[in-house]
Amino acid sequence: MGVYDAKIGKYRANSAKRGVSDIIGYQKATGKFIAVEIKKGKDVVSPYQEAFLEGIRKAGGFVFVAKSFDAFRKELEEALV
Repeated sequence: MGVYDAKIGKYRANSAKRGVSDIIGYQKATGKFIAVEIKKGKDVVSPYQEAFLEGIRKAGGFVFVAKSFDAFRKELEEALV
């Protein structure tokens, strides 16, 4: 997605890596990386997002896709156990 630049009055390319999850962090006690992709309604995980999640999963991190706040809270509580 582009980023609006008011100085030039138009959108410019976003320089962020494609597919990075909406929420990223780590569990301080264990150092385990956590990546969460948020989806609403009919929105689906893109190939870039899936590749990012798979890379974190293969490295031993905890990843999940949350489609509601309740699902997010449940998965996060499991990740922090």
